[in-house]
Amino acid sequence: MSATYRLVHFTPDPFTGARLSLGAVILADDGAVRVARVARLPGAECVGSRDLAVAVRRLHGRLASISSAEALPAAFGPYASLAAPERVPDEVPDPVVWVESLLNPVRERERAPATPRGAHRSTLGYRFFETWHVDRYVKKTFKAATDWDGWLHRHAAGLQEISHWVPGKKRVLLMEPVVPTRPHFEKDLQEIATRLLAYRYAVGHSENGRRGEVVAYVTAGGPQSLRAEAIEQLTPCAHRVVDTDAVGQRSAFIQAIEEIGSQGDPQATLPLPA
Repeated sequence: MSATYRLVHFTPDPFTGARLSLGAVILADDGAVRVARVARLPGAECVGSRDLAVAVRRLHGRLASISSAEALPAAFGPYASLAAPERVPDEVPDPVVWVESLLNPVRERERAPATPRGAHRSTLGYRFFETWHVDRYVKKTFKAATDWDGWLHRHAAGLQEISHWVPGKKRVLLMEPVVPTRPHFEKDLQEIATRLLAYRYAVGHSENGRRGEVVAYVTAGGPQSLRAEAIEQLTPCAHRVVDTDAVGQRSAFIQAIEEIGSQGDPQATLPLPA
């Protein structure tokens, strides 16, 4: 008898039918039951709420309690289910390792579609605005000391430039692109998180009645595991993290750009008087 496996699915909303895999139950050819796990779990942005994200982590932690390939323990509740059995190829020496490679694809960078090294992150990100025809509202390179009438000039000494921004009369979007297809993605992610946190603090302590929103937007493409990693890590750093592959998030982001940008003040980019 060949080994078989059944995916353990989490279904946050049974009405939509959307599912994500927590792991798999493997029935070896000797009758032993073993478990494989997903290495990285999605955050609240992906599953819909913080409560559901907590539920995902708890269920993931209970995978070790599974002792049968026929049914899940009662503790898994109504959100979790077993998929239909699938066969592990006969030539596979270790079914658990093989199934885990299915659950956790493309962690090896050479398997991910890489963006050419010479392409700048800001350039790649700006293509999103061009594609959706809102680039006329989006300015490049926000300088805290001078831009938007020097709104953040008191904090400028500790702030690097932001890649893109949309000025309005009383509101501004400060935006950093996250490009999952770039080499050294983890290094990008660390730099972006540091920059966004600094701006979020500065925006929160700004004066003169103007409001700013610090936004990270994840561009299309790349492994889903990296996209989920970016969303999870940057959510505490920004006011908003946008997955541009998600239709609802993308539409709301584009609408915000249009609403704020259409009210923009042409004098907003003049430097402070000497």
